[in-house]
Amino acid sequence: MRIISLLMGAALGMAAALNAYAGSNLLSDPGFESGTPVAGAIGGWATVVDAAFSQTYHHSGAWSMENYYEPSGFHGVSVQAVAATPGAGYTLTGLGFTPAALSSSSSGTLILFFTDAGGGLLGQYLSSAPLDSASPAGTWIQLSVSGTAPANAASVYAETSLWNPGPGDTTYFDDLSLTVVPEPSVLAGLSAGLGLLYFSRNKINGALKTSLSRFEAGQIWR
Repeated sequence: MRIISLLMGAALGMAAALNAYAGSNLLSDPGFESGTPVAGAIGGWATVVDAAFSQTYHHSGAWSMENYYEPSGFHGVSVQAVAATPGAGYTLTGLGFTPAALSSSSSGTLILFFTDAGGGLLGQYLSSAPLDSASPAGTWIQLSVSGTAPANAASVYAETSLWNPGPGDTTYFDDLSLTVVPEPSVLAGLSAGLGLLYFSRNKINGALKTSLSRFEAGQIWR
């Protein structure tokens, strides 16, 4: 009985830990408060091209990520990589802001994508709904994009992007979050384990009650 109770406690603890992990933010420096880019995009944000940490506008804290127009560029990008679990679902959320209306060619988005162990792109770049010329200026807007890691995914990337900006176009991003939903087979295995433990506990409880009844009736002697 004590063993089954201990196993049930351990299984429930595992379930609680799994739920906590599923809801935790996987990103380092999600609000850009470090103010410092990280080479390689692991453990922080790499400002790949036409992007920079900024204190001009921010939703919380003192910093945000600015993606901006440069005459020689066409795509402002900052990016961060996190180890991926094949089959797991990922959701990237955050807030986007434009101080002035963007040009008709420009769009600011959050992007999610997956790579294999060699850095090769798997599938497509997944994009949130864009900040564009129709988006209200001077307002922080919630953005979100989701995707499932392919079978041989090694990394998932979170990206802020300003695509094809015109002169003067700028977007800011703040308070990003990357969360994971565990692979369905993991949840199924945990559910099956909990079910088996529950069945075993009930079966043992039933056997103990039968033995106790027989003992009280004098059919079992010490």
